[in-house]
Amino acid sequence: MTDAEFNICVEKYMKMVYRIAFRYFGRREDAEDITQDVFMKLYSSNITRENDECPEISLFIEPVMESVDYSSFGESRDVLGTTVYYSRDTYKFVPADYELTEEDQKNMEQPNYYISYGSDKVEVQTCDNVIFEMDGKRYTLLGFDNDMTADEWYDMAGDLIQK
Repeated sequence: MTDAEFNICVEKYMKMVYRIAFRYFGRREDAEDITQDVFMKLYSSNITRENDECPEISLFIEPVMESVDYSSFGESRDVLGTTVYYSRDTYKFVPADYELTEEDQKNMEQPNYYISYGSDKVEVQTCDNVIFEMDGKRYTLLGFDNDMTADEWYDMAGDLIQK
């Protein structure tokens, strides 16, 4: 990834990464640290499948340092003897004065649908995430706004597990 491509990705995803981190950790300082870590890892140690604008899918590999509760993931499957977890989260970013529609209220009843206030305009993004642990390492495949199916995400995990 070139510096220009990296800068495009930072511009495009930094607010979303920060909001997700803030939602999970609840503290500005932690969310800032996590956001910085995400982009440092993207810049220094990722494997990507690229398109013309920026990476569609990133692979992060890190040592398993602590136990993670994967219960928030929408589903899991056994792939070649390894438990693989998959989720597709939808994030709707809205201005502070936004009023929820009936559709918004219905969507919020679904798991993995989130509305975040504070954006300049209404934006909707999806985030696909596949995660598994193998040989003391945690593998995370992450993609935004793609049209891949869950089966395709599991197939990619299987390709990694085979190697």
